Parts: sequence; structure tokens; C-alpha cells
Amino acid sequence: MKAAVVREQSGPFLIEEVRDPEPAEGEVLVDVAACGVCHTDLHIHDGSVPFPKPCVLGHEVSGVVAAVGAGVTSLAVGDRVAGAFIMPCGRCLQCTAGREELCEPFFAHNRLHGTLYDGRTRLLDQAGEPIWMNSMGGLSEQAVMPALAAARIPAMMRQAVHAIETAVQLEPVNPVYLRDAGKLAKLAGLSAKAERYFEQALQWDPQNVEIQSALAELRAGKGEAGKGFTLFKKG
Repeated sequence: MKAAVVREQSGPFLIEEVRDPEPAEGEVLVDVAACGVCHTDLHIHDGSVPFPKPCVLGHEVSGVVAAVGAGVTSLAVGDRVAGAFIMPCGRCLQCTAGREELCEPFFAHNRLHGTLYDGRTRLLDQAGEPIWMNSMGGLSEQAVMPALAAARIPAMMRQAVHAIETAVQLEPVNPVYLRDAGKLAKLAGLSAKAERYFEQALQWDPQNVEIQSALAELRAGKGEAGKGFTLFKKG
């Protein structure tokens, strides 16, 4: 497969052919559909955050499960998933106490040494030499991660709307208001389901020209409704 490999501090992202990774016990292999670039990636790239090289960066991953390792029952081939930056082992003191964000093996193995929790990377170049993984090494065509680090995306879920509903616990009867700038709200505006939120907003601010325009644009299918807005619950 192809991966974007960084071989030196502040060096180029080299698109290289590397060996196809395989999931070990408790892990999944994901065909990467998209991967964002975080400031953590940039800090590793420029040396602000120490990390071994060569490496593959990228932890803001979404994709489709291509294979599962032994013992994995929570996910199946074909599931759409999003990966977690901090990949919980599920067994350490912190994980079992419900503090997966402090997972001890993650920080001991992955953040310091670029490996998964058996001390091995899943990425090798064509000569069999190791390439270290920042989290799952998502800037590649495929990525291996612990199954606990992959969250299944419901088939009909619109990510932005689901996130907003979860964050502010919106129900169909809740009025909402939109203001200021926000990427998540732009995504919500791109979703057809967002229409009812614009309609509710207009119910208690019917003279708001920006909301009127956004709703009209959404209905017209221009795909830019919601740009520059964030959502929050009234009160």
C-alpha cells in the first residue's frame, strides 16, 4: 500500500510503497477513507514533540473495516468507523477506571516509541525495516488500530448533526439559535436534517436575515447553508 512517510525532522511527506499491514489479536485493519492533519502531527514533523522517525503521522481517521484480528467481536468487515487519537487498551488501571484518555500503554508505547502495545509497529517498508506509527498512522491507505479505538459509525448517521444533538441534547421540539463561526455548524448546514433547526431558529427570531438566507440556500441545494454559524440551545 501507499503511505506518507516522514524520514527526517521537517522533511517532506514521501509517498512510499510499504508492506500491507496486518492486524494482530484485538486489532482491526481499516481502509482509510479520510485522515485529517492535527497540530500534533505538525509538532512531530517539526520536532517540537519528540517522536522516532521514519514515521507515518495521522490520527484523525475514518474508513471501513477491511479485516479483524483474533478475538474481535465488536466490529466486522464492512463496518464504517472513526478512529480515536488516544487508543485505549481496555485493560490497564486507567482504562478499567473509565479514564481511557490516560491509557498507560498508549503513552508508554505509542506516544513515546511509535508502536502498538506488543512493542511492534504494524508498518514496515519494502525492505522490512520498521516505520513508526503516530497513533494508527492514518496518512496511509490502510491503518491498524486496537478494536477499542475504532467507533462504529451508524449507517444513516450524519456526523455533524449527530454530534450537535449529542452535545446539546437537542430534541425535535428544542428551539436553537445560530451565530458566529464554526466548522461543525457548517457541516450541519450541509445536512438535510439541519433544515428543521433553521426552521426552529426562525420561529423565535423570524426577522434574522442570516438564518432566512441560510435556510433558503439549504432548500435550494447550494450546499453552503450554515457556513459561519454555530449551534447552541436557547437559554
